[in-house]
Amino acid sequence: MVTVNVSWTYSETLNQKQTFLVHKDFLCYYSPYFDAALNGRFAEGETQTIDLEDVHPKVFALFVQWLHAQKALDNKAAEICPGSLILSNLWILADRLLIPTLQNEVIVAYEKALVAYKKRPTETTLDYIYKNTTPGSLLRQYITRVVATRKVGNIERYPKDLLVDMISFMDMKGREPGLGSSAKECSADELKQFFAKEGEVEE
Repeated sequence: MVTVNVSWTYSETLNQKQTFLVHKDFLCYYSPYFDAALNGRFAEGETQTIDLEDVHPKVFALFVQWLHAQKALDNKAAEICPGSLILSNLWILADRLLIPTLQNEVIVAYEKALVAYKKRPTETTLDYIYKNTTPGSLLRQYITRVVATRKVGNIERYPKDLLVDMISFMDMKGREPGLGSSAKECSADELKQFFAKEGEVEE
């Protein structure tokens, strides 16, 4: 068993931490990140302990469920409000751990949650995504499509980079925000354009 300590900072005075004991074989099989850390010459290989900051305990718990069942998101997707940070945090964790399969499942779950709640991600979630991903990120591309083709809301509170991405998206598609057939949910085929390729990881 491997010890994984995760922590999530809410503010300067509030920090949530939790320790997980996870089967090493599962971690190393699905995550090249864990494989390198636990089987290499790093300190983590000696202690069999890894510290992960900026990961919410609820998110890591979902990840552990996914490791064991590969279906953690199937029944929970519609229960997770897209306004929360959970799905975004999980996608970013999967990117960090080099697990494109989970990234893709999160995109599917995100779309299901958006449809179920009929809401867009909140400004807080959008800000979190843009602070924790790089330009061209598949999550950014998906969120840009979501925001640009559904009810826009208060764009003054959106991250500046998102506004730039939205303009590029609308110029490319030749439409106004929130208009056209794409205002509907993404089809399964449409979602695939936001999938990370198996065996490849975003830089």
